[in-house]
Amino acid sequence: MLTKKQEQFFNIILNYYNLNKELPTIGILKKISNYKSYNTIYKYLDQLEKKEFIKFNKKLKKLTYLKSSFYDNLTLTIPIVNTLTYLQIYNNLPANKSYLAYKVEDNSLKNYLIKKDDILIIEKNSSFYNNHLVLVEVANKYQIFKYVKKDSFIYLYNDKNNFTLVNTKIIIGKVISLIRDIN
Repeated sequence: MLTKKQEQFFNIILNYYNLNKELPTIGILKKISNYKSYNTIYKYLDQLEKKEFIKFNKKLKKLTYLKSSFYDNLTLTIPIVNTLTYLQIYNNLPANKSYLAYKVEDNSLKNYLIKKDDILIIEKNSSFYNNHLVLVEVANKYQIFKYVKKDSFIYLYNDKNNFTLVNTKIIIGKVISLIRDIN
């Protein structure tokens, strides 16, 4: 069994693997885990290897094996794109997809019953249908819009902005879940 910190570190590895379909190097692990020391990374890798969750090649400085059968029993670490932090949730999401989270910054989605500080889980690069809420990057800023396709045009709506979409590449993914703090 893993300690809480070991589980968090293992989830960082799993999340990287799910997003990139390759195992991370030591340099990548240092960057995405925000640990300041390589010694800390090596310590966690050694602990995970002793518990047979991973295999690590010290010469290549790279993971060579990931015991992904534990994936469904662990939490999932998802980056919150507009806060540069991570969200950990119990993993009940399909493993073959990539996810992001977005923290709602204002009340521009009140008509959609979404409040400020709600956290939305986004499935990246998915297909969109009418009335889906989607995460869009406009002018280096993330926003949530309602997606409507009508008469060969795509329109994006929220309580503050409406516009016709020209470039669909700005759509990051669709909203699949909402997390609300009820305190």
